[in-house]
Amino acid sequence: MSTKIRSTKSLFVCDVAENGKRALDMVKENSYDLVLMDLQMPEIDGYEATREIRKVEGDRFKTIPIIALTASAMIDKKDTAYEAGMTDYMSKTFSPQELYRKIYAATGQPVNV
Repeated sequence: MSTKIRSTKSLFVCDVAENGKRALDMVKENSYDLVLMDLQMPEIDGYEATREIRKVEGDRFKTIPIIALTASAMIDKKDTAYEAGMTDYMSKTFSPQELYRKIYAATGQPVNV
């Protein structure tokens, strides 16, 4: 599952994709501030979805923050995520505060909790 977050004033609106192919399509069709990308999704995984997003023509596809989410804490997964074009990485389970810090760091938008 991939989650995209769009900010609306101080609220965040999330869209959920059921697989990597749909995540790629949704990023192409919408203007998101941030993508939370699960690394293990059906059809195409998060790595490939991110690589494909980065290939799409237009600056926003090159610069949109993409945060990898994974159940693995393996260092090689983290390296692979960065090589695929992700801008940050989080291993599950993480605290809400850690997620909020990552969102703020990626977008510059404060997260009200």
